[in-house]
Amino acid sequence: MLRILRIGEIPSENFQGKGLACYELSNYKNINTTLYTPYPDLNDKHLKLSHKNLTIKKYFLLKNRHARKSNTGFLTYLNKLLENLFAFSFANIQLILRNLFKNFDVIHIHHPAFSPIFILGKMKGMVCSYTSHGYDSYKVMNSLFLKLFLNNVDIIFCMSMSQIKQFKILYPNKKIIFASNGVDFNLFNFPREYKFRKKQIICIGSLTWKKDYITILKAFQEVNAEINDWKLLIIGEGPEKKKIKNLIEESNLKDKVSLMGTISRKEVSYELTNSKIYLINSIQEGLPKSLIEAMASGCACISSDAGECESVIESCGILIKKQHVLSTKDAIIKLIKDQRLSSELSKKAKEKSKQYSWEKYISNHINAYNKFIKK
Repeated sequence: MLRILRIGEIPSENFQGKGLACYELSNYKNINTTLYTPYPDLNDKHLKLSHKNLTIKKYFLLKNRHARKSNTGFLTYLNKLLENLFAFSFANIQLILRNLFKNFDVIHIHHPAFSPIFILGKMKGMVCSYTSHGYDSYKVMNSLFLKLFLNNVDIIFCMSMSQIKQFKILYPNKKIIFASNGVDFNLFNFPREYKFRKKQIICIGSLTWKKDYITILKAFQEVNAEINDWKLLIIGEGPEKKKIKNLIEESNLKDKVSLMGTISRKEVSYELTNSKIYLINSIQEGLPKSLIEAMASGCACISSDAGECESVIESCGILIKKQHVLSTKDAIIKLIKDQRLSSELSKKAKEKSKQYSWEKYISNHINAYNKFIKK
């Protein structure tokens, strides 16, 4: 049986959408996994994860992983850089010391800042594997430190083709594999006819500049001026919340827009199932799991052309230009007015979502590990 040392975050009660890939891989019972994950915040706790071949260990990551980011100047940037350097250096020291005399077949990290542990892996002849989530490829491209330590990697799993292109430039001789996010079809597959859903547009994601809720709100304001019986639901928390709330008030949309904050996965599933339209308007993106979950839930989907969204939504949704109010507005109006098209896209999205499963995601990883070990 494969022995895996896995380092990554897993979902918690307050952040149930975070670390799902690491969670699903660790939950696979046919490999022997030792999972290192940081202690959650004091007012939070991890979701239950337990089976006989899994050992969970905690380490200290001395930083606020959910802190609001500031845009003010060089000193703030320098302070953040030093904070991250100290926090991840201390975390790496803990992990290396605690595993100095242990042996595994594979070390797999879910954040590039833990790549120094690959030095230990290489000394012991382990396969060194790394999953690039979200915007990780941009971090690596702009960091000499990360580029240096990731030279020890054997396998890189990417969630988008754009990431694969970037990593092939950096590491042309490394094994780079496409592995998309998966969907929990037990949770996001509730049958509800499209015509019985609410006149509701749903957006899911952290309230950051990368998700560009400002463009969404400006577009919805124009939609509301033409068709005023639809509502906009936003699920997520983040540093842009105050700015978003102010814009909602300035646009007289308080009765039309709901900021729900962080809710449970079950509640997310309920809201998706009851919404007619899902909208994502990211400026930067990998392969967003919320898009695939919306497709599995039967929403008619609108997405910007960022990251892997274009290939995911191709032929089963409407693609729009990022940071483009008119394009966003026109797509929403089109789906509202053409219910036959909306219903058709709902069915197509649900069908295409079947290509994305956690079983397939896990299988890609296990096959890659085994092939590399047999070399």
